[in-house]
Amino acid sequence: MELTSQQVAFFQTFGYVVLPRLFTQFEVSDITADFEKVLDDDRKGAKFKGDKRQAVMAFVEKTETLRSLVSDDRIFLPISQLLGEEFVWVGSDGNLYVGDTAWHPDADDDVALKRIKVAMYLDPVTENSGCLRVIPGSHENPLHNRLRPLRYWRIKQAVSEGRGSIEDEKKFLDDLGLDLDDEEAIFGVNPEDLPSAPLESKPGDVVMFNQYCFHSAFGGKTGRRMFTMNFAEAPKTESHFDYFRNLYEGRAQVRKALQYTDDEKDHVDEFLYSENPRVQGMLKKLKERNLT
Repeated sequence: MELTSQQVAFFQTFGYVVLPRLFTQFEVSDITADFEKVLDDDRKGAKFKGDKRQAVMAFVEKTETLRSLVSDDRIFLPISQLLGEEFVWVGSDGNLYVGDTAWHPDADDDVALKRIKVAMYLDPVTENSGCLRVIPGSHENPLHNRLRPLRYWRIKQAVSEGRGSIEDEKKFLDDLGLDLDDEEAIFGVNPEDLPSAPLESKPGDVVMFNQYCFHSAFGGKTGRRMFTMNFAEAPKTESHFDYFRNLYEGRAQVRKALQYTDDEKDHVDEFLYSENPRVQGMLKKLKERNLT
């Protein structure tokens, strides 16, 4: 299933697109069963306590059903339209969320490497029950840079999750010349009241967004289920390849802080050495640089 020209234009302009009912309820049932198994295996069968988010890296790589999503026409063809035919695999994660997700972009650098996150929610989510909210057009400057102060709350959230440091928080404030306290509302409004588009979703829907886009979630129940697949346009410059070189460190922090079992592997062998030509194509440029 390819995107229409209008959908492509919408994505390029606003930084996101919602594709409703892309997967059937029968398919969602199989996907959900594998989701539950992977996260249960990570906890070694222990009950999810709900005291902090659980995140499993290399998530879709871990079962045949989930791996098949990466090369499925409904995912592969739109990503190819948006990133070009030589796009590469970045990674995936499966999550049980706890609490709000503070405003942030997944990409906040000058690498200028277009990256797209594909999100699938396995619970119905609405504006006030944890759906993704995005600030349309925030994937591009000057709006992106004007919104950078919002990242303060996400950095504080990362510190609380054990995957950031007080030094990171202080450096961020110093770099922007900001002096904030824990009660101060950035731009004079509470985070949940910032102008944004709520991307309400039901199981089977797919949300795609540019990783430079500022996004958040508020009011969701503990343990809401969501997983992502991440792709990037073909790397061309050394700064592009450096981005992939630095990925491991960030993933290692997430595994240490939010996984129950840290296997220290960036990819699953069944995925890394897949015979699927589409998967091979996504990994080719990275393997050539020993970045897998």
